[in-house]
Amino acid sequence: MATNGTSKNGEGGLKGKRKQFLALYPKVRSITVAADGVGVHRRTIYKWRDTCKEFAEAFAEAREQIADELEAKALERAITGDPEDRGSHVLMIFLLKGLRREVYGDHRELRHEGSGGGPIIIERRVPRPNYDDDTNADSR
Repeated sequence: MATNGTSKNGEGGLKGKRKQFLALYPKVRSITVAADGVGVHRRTIYKWRDTCKEFAEAFAEAREQIADELEAKALERAITGDPEDRGSHVLMIFLLKGLRREVYGDHRELRHEGSGGGPIIIERRVPRPNYDDDTNADSR
């Protein structure tokens, strides 16, 4: 096998490993573990994501699958969960915030506007020395 993850004869090459990764990732829920499971480095996964639109879409879908599963567990725990199990609740909150930032992330918007919603105009006024005054005669 060549060092880039493709076989010399093309069989079971990069496309096969991509497919294997996408099948394994939602099961193990870890990019590193899934990458190791198919025999590539985790950086390779990000390279595939950045260079192959089809892989990027499938990768995003796999992440959504993981987020769906986590969300379902959070809902189940919220309804029937053990109130003493606070540590894993906090962990679940952070995982959901990371996977579904648009839903569970902290939403803050800070806007600065001038009058009428326009830009803020900043004027800087520097006092000019008065050379006609005797108190400033030394500064000439």
